[in-house]
Amino acid sequence: MRTAKVQRLRAGALCLPALLLLLVAQLRAGPMCGPGDRWIDTCSAGTSALWAIATLTLDLDGSGPRGVPLEGVLVLRNGPPSGGVMDTEIVQMDLTGNSPTFGAVHLRAGRGLFHLPPCGGRPSVGRATQDPVAPGYAESFFDVFFEIDITPSGGDALRLCNPDDGDALHLSARVDRWPPMNVEMFANPVLVVDEDDDRRGTAGLALTLVPEPSSLVLAVGAAALIFFLHRRKPL
Repeated sequence: MRTAKVQRLRAGALCLPALLLLLVAQLRAGPMCGPGDRWIDTCSAGTSALWAIATLTLDLDGSGPRGVPLEGVLVLRNGPPSGGVMDTEIVQMDLTGNSPTFGAVHLRAGRGLFHLPPCGGRPSVGRATQDPVAPGYAESFFDVFFEIDITPSGGDALRLCNPDDGDALHLSARVDRWPPMNVEMFANPVLVVDEDDDRRGTAGLALTLVPEPSSLVLAVGAAALIFFLHRRKPL
């Protein structure tokens, strides 16, 4: 009984950072800009929360590429535009999923709002640049430095990162608005290492961004948190 109570409290505590993350992002959100010609120059600086549906492709220890479905929150920040160019950043990427090959998989990136940055703290920055020939579009990219936690159902957990001298995941897409909703961003595989800095294989990523149903997430999450706290009794 004691164990069950502790698990409920821990689950409630884990809900809180995600709820606060979504709330802060929505409160600070800039207005959407685009579509239309030269839409980048109409953007305002701000922060936006979206939902990401992704496939992480892992090729570890020569086993061959295996796709892992992930989903979760992506928080983007954009600066003010200048001359058809806008600096951008992934503040937080927090994606989770399960694979029959690897078990539970958790991908994190960005400087974060509630925890230390993954893998040395390198920011995942990017840029959106208006196409001079087709001004209704922009070429957008992010250079993503990430951390992957793999927890198999049996066996030891594994943490993977970009090596210190390795390449970022270069996520790119052609977009006609910001934030870039309903568009797939793709990155070719890059080298990954474990915590001992041993090479373990490669990781690639493809993700589609969709509008974050923040009000629903906040309502459900808040209800869950209240449930856990309401049932709290002296241990």
